[in-house]
Amino acid sequence: MDSAEARRVGSGDESDDVDVVSPAVLGVDQEAHLEADRVPSPRPSGKRRATGIRVPQDLAAAERGSEAEDDDAVDERSPEEVAAAARNRSINLAITLAVVALVLAGLALWFRGEASSLTGGADGTNHALTDSAATSEVQGKLTVAIEKTLSYNFTELDATAKAVKEYLAGNAVCEYDKLFGQLKELAPAQKLILTTKVRQLGVTRLDGDKADLLVFVDQSTTRTDQNQTTASGAQFGIRAEKIDGAWKITDFDMLDQPLPDGKPAPSC
Repeated sequence: MDSAEARRVGSGDESDDVDVVSPAVLGVDQEAHLEADRVPSPRPSGKRRATGIRVPQDLAAAERGSEAEDDDAVDERSPEEVAAAARNRSINLAITLAVVALVLAGLALWFRGEASSLTGGADGTNHALTDSAATSEVQGKLTVAIEKTLSYNFTELDATAKAVKEYLAGNAVCEYDKLFGQLKELAPAQKLILTTKVRQLGVTRLDGDKADLLVFVDQSTTRTDQNQTTASGAQFGIRAEKIDGAWKITDFDMLDQPLPDGKPAPSC
C-alpha cells in the first residue's frame, strides 16, 4: 500500500465515508423527480353524459329563421342562367293562361248550345211563355168565369142564367146545357146547391185573343132537404177567346173522362 492509500484509510474524517455519486446519474434522477413534480396526478372521471340536439321552443320562429337564411343565400348562378330561368317561368305562365282561356271558351259554347237546344223547339207565338202580364189577366178572368158558371143554387136561378150568358160562348153554351140539364131538373125538388172553386188553373197556350187552359176544381154538392154534402174534384180543359174585350169560355174539353154517373161527356 503506498502512502496515499495509507493516508485515506488511516484518516478519521467522517467525510471520507460519503459515497461519491456520478454526476450523470444525479442528472437523470433530478430530471425524473422534477418531471414527476410537474405532472399532476390523474383525477377519477365520472360517466360521460349523452347530449342531444336542443329543440327550440318556437318552431315557427325557427322555421322562419331557416327560410331567412335560405333567402340570404347567394345565388351562384350566372346572369345568363338567371335570365333563362325567368324566361321559362314566363313561357309556362303564358301557356297556363292560354289553356284556361280555351277551357272557358269551350264551356261558354257548350252552355250556349244547351240553351239553344232547350229553347229551339219553343213556339214563338205562345205568349204564355213570354208575356206574364197577359197570362195573369187570362187566369184571373177565367177563374171568375168558371166558378160562376159551374156553381148552381136552386134559390138563385136568375144569377146562374146571367153568368152563363156573360161568360160562355160558342160550343160551351151547348155543352153546358147538356152537362147541367139533369141538375136543372133535380135542383128545385132536392134543393141542390153546387159550389165550384178553382184549385189550380194553368194557361198552356196564349196566342193573341185565344187561349187554352187546364183547370183543376174542387166541388161540393149539398142537398139542403136532407142536409147532406158530398165533396168531389174534377179536371178538364177549356178554350177561351177574347170577344168584345171580354174573355169567354168557348169550349169545354172533358179530356175523354166519363161523367160522375158513368155517362160519356156530351159533345156538340
